[in-house]
Amino acid sequence: MTTIAALTTAACVVALSPALAQAQAAGTGHAKHAQDHGEAKMSDAEFAMMMAKHHQDGIEMARLEESRGASADVKKLAAKIRQGQERELGPLQAQQRAGAAGSDHAAHIKKMESESQRAMKRLRAASGAALDHAFAEEMAKHHQQAIDMVSRTSFTDPELRTMAQKMAANQKQELSELKKHQQAGSH
Repeated sequence: MTTIAALTTAACVVALSPALAQAQAAGTGHAKHAQDHGEAKMSDAEFAMMMAKHHQDGIEMARLEESRGASADVKKLAAKIRQGQERELGPLQAQQRAGAAGSDHAAHIKKMESESQRAMKRLRAASGAALDHAFAEEMAKHHQQAIDMVSRTSFTDPELRTMAQKMAANQKQELSELKKHQQAGSH
């Protein structure tokens, strides 16, 4: 990876602004908050860049659960999430290379990176049943962020739009499963 690509990817990671934290705390999605507050929609290239990094983080989170979790059900869900995100990562990276544009979402990128680092620190510190619970919580937040990114993008590429819509549908279904594990205490 070139230095510019590495910096662009790193710059993309933190996409969730303080407004997102406020919106989530209020029980609303970032997309609605962004719409209400006039935040800019993302382009195809920005979406691909941010979602590729987001997927890389999700894959890392899932691998931790797969290797150190206790619940067979949560580990199975982590494997499903990882495999889905690994399949989507290549096309996202190809779209990112094709669109290779900068981002006007620097605050979002910084926030997304911060959230990712916080989540990974929490997951790395846990194991067994505690990791199962932390994974279900953190991956639920992670999936909601991805769903919000899809709704904040003004897609012009019909293939990317279709992929993003499928991605959001899959993540909504997985989010439902994650919430069930959270409620059940991951047993």
